[in-house]
Amino acid sequence: MISVCHITTVHGTHDDRIFFKMSRSAAAAGMQVFQVAPKAGAIMEDGVQQVGINVPSNRALRATVGAWRAYRAALATKATICHIHDPELLWVAFLLRWKGRKVVYDMHELVSSQILDKQWAGPTWLRKVVAKAYGLLERRAVRKLAAIVLAESRYVDELLPLYPNEQRRFHIIRNLPVLSIIDRPVAPAQRSNKFTIIYVGGLSRIRGVKETIEAVGLVPEAELWLLGWWSDEHYRRECEALPAYAQVNYLGSVRMDEVYAPMRAADLGILCMYAVKNHTTSEPIKVFEYMACNIPMVMSDFPYWKERFSQVAWFADPHDPAQIARTIRAAMANDADRKAKGALGRRLVEEGLCWEQEQGKLLDLYRDLESPVV
Repeated sequence: MISVCHITTVHGTHDDRIFFKMSRSAAAAGMQVFQVAPKAGAIMEDGVQQVGINVPSNRALRATVGAWRAYRAALATKATICHIHDPELLWVAFLLRWKGRKVVYDMHELVSSQILDKQWAGPTWLRKVVAKAYGLLERRAVRKLAAIVLAESRYVDELLPLYPNEQRRFHIIRNLPVLSIIDRPVAPAQRSNKFTIIYVGGLSRIRGVKETIEAVGLVPEAELWLLGWWSDEHYRRECEALPAYAQVNYLGSVRMDEVYAPMRAADLGILCMYAVKNHTTSEPIKVFEYMACNIPMVMSDFPYWKERFSQVAWFADPHDPAQIARTIRAAMANDADRKAKGALGRRLVEEGLCWEQEQGKLLDLYRDLESPVV
């Protein structure tokens, strides 16, 4: 039997990509699956054996002490394939390889670019140093680990020129919605008579949450549902102090399988993120989830997004609440266009932009890694 251990010190027990997609799919295919994650209970869930570890909240300790605990827990499972999900676990990946494990590194994001955008990582010069150091570690990983999984197809454009001789190691396994979960029959979310706009995701400055709230405040007949974790307490208070926050219904942070009832009940999705490098050519999972839930979107006016999602969305400057508000009003005013965009988005997901059609790549990768070399 193929045995796989997913390992994370950053993501939660019920992470969308790790648990609901990869772990559950492998278990459903008859593989033995373990998941090492912070604060997980020692329980079997949907065929996945959860293995909890205590991870310090301090980032430096998490990347050292927490990573060491994850390494020990992964070894104890005796799984032959170890699938790591965090860049801070790369040093652990080499230890696991040394112990004879076949290690898969899952690049959820383009990490070097992400580091440069992280204000908490220090001044610009320090972020450049950290990004360069990570790049050196990444190059070794690409050449030495069994496989590198990419969460978006665009990553290939940036990575393959750096590693022209390692193309066989890259596997694109996109982060797409799970229709079988989205379409489960559940009680509809309660809503008012107002036009309902929904945002799901990280509640942070670079996600444009404040501007989104201000924009909805300019449309009195609309309300905004927010779902997700606040990035920090100061930013949360800053947003809650806005007069427009009176039109916000904060629904908290919920598991992936609990987010779709409010999403399906909304009239419009919104995603007006700032134009940082890691955003402008990204394909966020929330876009495809809005599409799967049959709702159109208002999105940032990045050139790539306008080209990629023009049939299912309207676009606005993420820094301009007045322009976002005008775009919302345009969507509200054209009920037929809104329904057509929503229906087209759903059809595109059904035809190929869903996890059900993507999971086979993951299962084939695991089977190939366990196949004897001939």
